[in-house]
Amino acid sequence: MGEFFKGRKRKVGVVTLVMACLFMGGWVRSYSNCDSIRVSYNRCLASYEGVISMNQIHFSPCTYWSFSYLYIVLPLTLLSAYLLLSKPRKSTQTKTAPPNQDEGRGVAS
Repeated sequence: MGEFFKGRKRKVGVVTLVMACLFMGGWVRSYSNCDSIRVSYNRCLASYEGVISMNQIHFSPCTYWSFSYLYIVLPLTLLSAYLLLSKPRKSTQTKTAPPNQDEGRGVAS
């Protein structure tokens, strides 16, 4: 099992899968709770009803941008599936022989 995770590609695949799971948890939570984080003096990042949005809080309720969690979770899931399920590349490096200890010393054989 340890040899499955030897390449960098597989390790990045696991990290993207964990990120997709975290965003999926936020997506599910957003249907039951409305969460917001104040990013700066007059802006907040809000999560509600399956949407993430950046809002202006002290003036008129203007939304700067808004998008669905689907646009984050789906690409992360597809990327992690590709990274985890694709076959690793064959190594093209050739092993070099270690240097001879007697070379360069002027030792006659």
